Formats: sequence, C-alpha cells, structure tokens
Amino acid sequence: LMMLLTLPFASYAAGSGGPPVPGLTIGFGQDFESGRDMKPTPVMLLEPRGTIGTGNCHIRHWYRTMLQVGYGLFDFLEVYVKLGGAGFKFRTDIEDQLGNPVGDAVVHTKMGFAYGGGVKAAYEFKDGAVKGLLIGADAQYLRHKQRYHAMTMDDTGPCDDSGNVLLQEWQIGP
Repeated sequence: LMMLLTLPFASYAAGSGGPPVPGLTIGFGQDFESGRDMKPTPVMLLEPRGTIGTGNCHIRHWYRTMLQVGYGLFDFLEVYVKLGGAGFKFRTDIEDQLGNPVGDAVVHTKMGFAYGGGVKAAYEFKDGAVKGLLIGADAQYLRHKQRYHAMTMDDTGPCDDSGNVLLQEWQIGP
C-alpha cells in the first residue's frame, strides 16, 4: 500500500506496457515531454566563453519515436530492443570555470538516432486472498546523440555554437 501511495510522487518512469507474453512482440511508441529539469555533464566551450550546461538545464520540448521488438523467453519474462529517433529543445545556464553564472543558451537539436533495450517481468498470484493479482516491473536503458545549434548570450555578447549532445537514461517502471 505504501508503494502505491508514494510511487506516483517519486517516479517519472516510462510506461511498462502489458505483461510479458511468450514469443515475438512488436510495438510502436511516441514520447512527448513539455518540461524536464536536469543537471547535465559540463561541456567546455571555446575560451573565454566558459562552460555550457553546468548549471540549471530545462528541456522545453522533447519528441521521441521508437519501434519496440521484444521476445518473451517465458510467460513471465520478456527482453526487447528499441530503435527510433529523438529530438529536443532546451535552455541552460553558462558558467565560468569558478561556477559563477555568466549567461544562458537556447539549444535546438536535430532529430537523431535513438536506441535502447530492456527487460520486463511479471508474476501473477494463482491462489489465496490475492488470486489474480499481477505485479511486475520494466527496466530499460535509452540513449540518443544529436547535433545541436545553440544561441548563447553571455557577458561577451551573443554567439552561435554547434556540436553534439548525448542523452542517456535508465527508466524503471513498477
């Protein structure tokens, strides 16, 4: 009961779909997020512009389309791979090497290749007071790398910047 009451507040996981089934399964999914706050890994810009992405980072729009192909090894366990594309827009702070804020950047990525994989398992109680109760979990890893274009504004003035951004995440859904 405590898990059911507290997980909606503590988890932002992807949906786990239905329970595992034996054999081959094919599915299609679309993710859209309109806001996510992150603290990314620092990316060094040319001197003396500082570091982009070390402070607050807010993803404004995120689109991810994935084809999922899975195989149920047993009636309680399925493994799968996901292939597709992703793109997003975000706003981040620019800080100097001492961590002092010196500006901000608005970043737009191009649609890039996204991939991942995961496993899901489920157990159904066959008898007793909880007969028919199904409990399970889905754990997946997703990764995508895109080219980006950024408009930065800091104490040296406006500047265009471009490069690559890599996003990796683990999602666990009970």
